[in-house]
Amino acid sequence: MIIMIMGFSKSGTTLAARTLDAAGINFRPEKKRAGYPSCLYENLNGCQICMEQIGINKKQSLYYPEKIKDSKKIVPYINMRSKQDREWGFKFPYLTFVYNIWKKYLSKDHIAIGLKRSREGLFRYYSRHSGYTKEKQQLILKIQKHHNDLMDSYGIPIIQFEEFIDKGPTVLEKIIGRKLPDVRDGGKH
Repeated sequence: MIIMIMGFSKSGTTLAARTLDAAGINFRPEKKRAGYPSCLYENLNGCQICMEQIGINKKQSLYYPEKIKDSKKIVPYINMRSKQDREWGFKFPYLTFVYNIWKKYLSKDHIAIGLKRSREGLFRYYSRHSGYTKEKQQLILKIQKHHNDLMDSYGIPIIQFEEFIDKGPTVLEKIIGRKLPDVRDGGKH
């Protein structure tokens, strides 16, 4: 089983990856490292491929790509991960932009999941940080809309962040088809 998780930053992708990882679907990085990606559930090689596809070499949380390209590194990455683990997953915000390309190389039975968060929830999160202006709010809305429109166009199951926080893993269980552990930590969401 291969699971791809996508969504705008702060939409619950890490919680979904942590839940699935706790159930034995490997989302962990290939090695411990300092620096980017800092998320414990983002595989460095996959993240680098996605960043190359959109033409950047450093993650920017509020990024909107102009061009997207294919990569000859996707197939070796998928093969390497599949050789390491029978069940594995990959999550990264930029995966939302490049999923249509990755989908061509993934097995037909892979599972893709999109996560969305309400505008109000995003604003609450970002307003706690310095530099939150009306212009930044408009940029957040623009990029979130692009993520959401792309996920809708993929025809994949969508999970609402707020429902995930309220109901726990049951929203993922319906998609994955098996019982999952509850790893929610209310203080982090």
